[in-house]
Amino acid sequence: MSSWALPHRFGRYELIEFLGGGMSHVYRARDTVIGRIVAVKVLTPEGASNEDVRQRFLVEAQTAGRISGHPNVIAVYDYGQEQDRPFMVMEFLRGDDLRSLIAEKKTGDTQRKLEIAIEGAKALKFIHSEKIIHRDIKPDNIHISTTGVVKLIDFGIAKIDELSITKAGYTLGTPYYMAPEQVTGQGITYLVDIY
Repeated sequence: MSSWALPHRFGRYELIEFLGGGMSHVYRARDTVIGRIVAVKVLTPEGASNEDVRQRFLVEAQTAGRISGHPNVIAVYDYGQEQDRPFMVMEFLRGDDLRSLIAEKKTGDTQRKLEIAIEGAKALKFIHSEKIIHRDIKPDNIHISTTGVVKLIDFGIAKIDELSITKAGYTLGTPYYMAPEQVTGQGITYLVDIY
C-alpha cells in the first residue's frame, strides 16, 4: 500500500501509480522538469529509520548508477533524499519479468529463448567486468520489455569489489537460486551469478 494518496508531488517527481514494494515503495512517476515517465523507488519511513536498510539502499543506487548505460541493465537517472526519505529514479520498464513469461508460456520459440539467455549473459559479463556481483539472479530480476529488450534489474544485494555490508553469519539471496557457497556464507565470486 502506498505511503501517500496519489498523485503526490515528491520533489521534482509526480508519483502517479503505486507499483509495489516492501521496505521501499516503487511508483510510476513523471519527471516534471523534462516530462519523462520514470520509476521512483522511495524508502518507507521504517526503512529510512533503519541504518542497515538505508545503507543497503545507498549501495544499490551507487551500484546501479555505476553501470547505467549498458543496454541490458536498468538505467538509473537520479538519487537523493526528499522529505527525509532516500530515493532513486530509474527508467520505467514496460513489459514483464521472465518468471511471468515462463509461467504464461510466452518466452517464444527456441531461438527467442536463446536470445533472452544471450542478452542476460551480456548483462552479467558487463557487471562482472565492473567488479559487481549481483547475488540475486533469478527470473524475477530479468525484465523483458514490450520491445523484447532484456534488462537486468534489482541491485539491492549486489556486492561491489570488496565492499559488502553483509554482516558475518548472514546470507543474502533467494534460496532456490543461490549457489552452495552463497548459502553457506563462504567467500563468493562472480560464479554465484552464473550458478
